[in-house]
Amino acid sequence: MGLPKFPDAETRHKKLVYIKNNWQLYVFFALPAVLLTLIFKYVPMGGLAIAFEDYNNRLGIFGSDWIWFENFQRFLSSTEFPRLMVNTLKLSVYGLLWGFFPPIILAILLSRVRRVGIRKKIQLLIYAPNFISVIVLAGMIIAFLSPVGPINAALGTQSNLMTDPAAFRPIYIISGIWQGAGWASIIYTAALSGVSGDLVDACNIDGASLLQQIWNVDIPTLKPIMVIQFILSAGQIMNIGFEKALALQTDLNRAASEIIPTYVYRLGLEIGAVNVWNIILARTYYKSIPLELHEAAALDGASELQYFFRILIPVCKPIIAVLVLYQFVGMWNSYFDAMIYLEDQSLQPLQLVIRSILVQNTPRPGMVADAQNAAMMAKIAEQLKYSTIVVSSVPLLVMYPFFQKYFEKGVMLGSVKG
Repeated sequence: MGLPKFPDAETRHKKLVYIKNNWQLYVFFALPAVLLTLIFKYVPMGGLAIAFEDYNNRLGIFGSDWIWFENFQRFLSSTEFPRLMVNTLKLSVYGLLWGFFPPIILAILLSRVRRVGIRKKIQLLIYAPNFISVIVLAGMIIAFLSPVGPINAALGTQSNLMTDPAAFRPIYIISGIWQGAGWASIIYTAALSGVSGDLVDACNIDGASLLQQIWNVDIPTLKPIMVIQFILSAGQIMNIGFEKALALQTDLNRAASEIIPTYVYRLGLEIGAVNVWNIILARTYYKSIPLELHEAAALDGASELQYFFRILIPVCKPIIAVLVLYQFVGMWNSYFDAMIYLEDQSLQPLQLVIRSILVQNTPRPGMVADAQNAAMMAKIAEQLKYSTIVVSSVPLLVMYPFFQKYFEKGVMLGSVKG
């Protein structure tokens, strides 16, 4: 293997001249992203020093006494640590193993649906759960699995699975697969869309069965992406999100639901900026745009800014729609920052109100004030759960069909090329 080739002096000079001539583009687009990353990602890392200090709010980070690894020793030697580590690893590892293959199976099945209209409708159904907020998902689970919920009514039982520690992990993992499998299948669907039709025709001529085609054509096509996805997922094995675990946690299932992040939150240590995935998605989409467009604009005398606003922006409508939808969903479903910082109930966003109704089972007094007795209040509270699930999901479900044609194109091109 040869040594990497570094650009020569002439190439470096040309790049510097290009940057100098078009510095407005770099200031306009690169500088905000760099500043946001520095402010929200790197500057807060200074707070990690608190882990090595006997931190005092009055003295601050620089005035507090250094105790080095004493806090770590206290946590690692505590009786809670083994249980917390086991619970965290079990949720992560089981979630990775059980959740890795459903997106692949979904993508293979979708690739076999030849009618575009039917395939789009199926995609709409399997992608939609990803846009449901964690709080609404937790509320749906709690409502459906409650002793008076539809599942117990169908089975003729009155068990409350949310209080059973043994049932917590299956509930957590199965609900995660239902919510995320369709979304995770996008990258595999995009890869299968690149399979040559001639190869499929050759398999049909040779008399290959459906399973043989999947094994000899689809699986080899997906294998590189499967390896990359597995490595990326395994690298995040300790970075399990705690919002869902916290929302589904009860005093009775805490033996299984208490993981390291929820333990840290419960102790009172309060645990944003440019999304790297969005940057990669946008950059990859930009690279798919033909270079001839830029050359034609340059021949017509267009400047870089004119090319950007008059040609690049209209061409990039799909990826812009994707990023707008991502951002809207993230802001709409966000509740944790408000839960930490807002004390005035009149300022609380919808997701926090939904959390009090669905997860904590405590509707606002004004919502049931007209009830005559406790039984009526309980009935109204139960009905409120289902109504809030619908109300909170309607905006996203209404928006998504209008963005779908841009969304699929933007995500697929941004995932495969480059």
